[in-house]
Amino acid sequence: ESSHALAIALNPNYEVVKYQPYPHSNPNGSGIVFGSVTARCANQEACADKTGMGVIALAPYITATTIFVVSDTLLSTGAVNPASITGRVLYFAGMAVPWWDFFFNSVWAVNPADAAVIARNFEIPRWSVMATGIGISAVGFCRLWEGGKRAFPGQSHGQAKESNLVIVPMG
Repeated sequence: ESSHALAIALNPNYEVVKYQPYPHSNPNGSGIVFGSVTARCANQEACADKTGMGVIALAPYITATTIFVVSDTLLSTGAVNPASITGRVLYFAGMAVPWWDFFFNSVWAVNPADAAVIARNFEIPRWSVMATGIGISAVGFCRLWEGGKRAFPGQSHGQAKESNLVIVPMG
């Protein structure tokens, strides 16, 4: 929600009315939300162009992608040792969590979701927003897989381990 709030604050046509970056019950009674930000259009004429709200809806995707790319770059270039504690924390917090957030928001395109808002405001089909997000997520998954091999070297990624158990017949 912070990326939405920042995008709203940077747009001169909108203003933040209410910012709740913590879990709370949804005012419309639909359950619990993990955070919310309410925006108001400061100038109705300028806000008739839907692109501004589309960019605001894109903000979390941009934030997650930026965090992922910076973390991947730091880990893959060796600026941070991927197998160290710091590297593993950066792998999870900077790659795995942003990837999951990006992927989940790409496939979860129900009406109030960011993907639906992007499609509506840029006047493109919702499936195209989802397909683009899934395509980017596939590339991210490949980078995540490679990063996991760097962060956890020597682990048997998918290979069977040799057992130390020996079964000998009695007789």
